[in-house]
Amino acid sequence: MKLLDNHDSGKTIEIESGSTFAIWLKEGPSPEHRWEVESAEGLEKIGDRSSAAAETGQAGIRIFGFRVSSVGLHKLTLQKRRAREGQVLADTQFDAKILGK
Repeated sequence: MKLLDNHDSGKTIEIESGSTFAIWLKEGPSPEHRWEVESAEGLEKIGDRSSAAAETGQAGIRIFGFRVSSVGLHKLTLQKRRAREGQVLADTQFDAKILGK
């Protein structure tokens, strides 16, 4: 399984069709600010979990799992939102192009 993180935002990543990959993104210490899938064309979401911080006040991690459903170029967009209001937070977007081979 291929692992992606914040450093992969803006890139085109090649992954075999039918294969899976995971994205690890830091979340703030507040449970109100969560990463959500904005679009995942041609990708099947197979997991979404949060790993809480070891200590109060530290950032946790959100882990998404996807399967590449078909051959071709697929756009993946994730955004961090304020949970109660649905408000997108500034500078908190992950965009990647997944090239299913």
